[in-house]
Amino acid sequence: MSLITFLGYVGLLISFVYLYLEFKQRTSMWVFSILCSMVYIVIFFSKQLYADVGFSIFNICISVWGLMQWRDRKRVSPETAAGIEYKVLDLRGWAELITVFVVVYAILYVFLEKCTDSPVPGYDSFNTALNIVGTWILGRKVIEVWGVWFVANVASVLLYVMRSNVDGTLYESLSDRMPHWVAYVMAQDMLSSVLLYVVYTLASVYGFCKWLRCGVRMG
Repeated sequence: MSLITFLGYVGLLISFVYLYLEFKQRTSMWVFSILCSMVYIVIFFSKQLYADVGFSIFNICISVWGLMQWRDRKRVSPETAAGIEYKVLDLRGWAELITVFVVVYAILYVFLEKCTDSPVPGYDSFNTALNIVGTWILGRKVIEVWGVWFVANVASVLLYVMRSNVDGTLYESLSDRMPHWVAYVMAQDMLSSVLLYVVYTLASVYGFCKWLRCGVRMG
């Protein structure tokens, strides 16, 4: 098993722990968010996904800030305190969202195209720009954030499938025990990342439905 394949499954495990702790609203979730981002920095850099590397660094900074905000302070979940409150984007909000996305995408694309050896500057920029926009509007508590996360997660799945390679050592060990096509799929070095973002995609659908079902629209 290659280092990247191994780190992928380590990242997958850490991500599931993070999701569990986030659901429980535990302060320690920020620590696992930092650890997960550190693992994926190595993975994304090895795959020449430099925009994703930058976003992972951004996530570390956000997680450090979150840890400082939550430390030594009891966290009260908005759901248990006053219900889920959300807004819906109006025409001006959509215009701002699209403008920010286009500007961020253009900046990332030009940087990756001119300053790096990225083989997929367009895909990497698109994926990261969506994640940045999603993070931005998350703080505004608009329900459309789940739609942005959904598209971003689907884009991530496709990107990681494109950048995945067969782990030769793992393939050889698996091909004797299962059909070759199954071994080929199982030996992909970014399979764990693909599976993780499939889970995130489903989670974004769940989040949207939960806000609609349990939330209260503001404004």
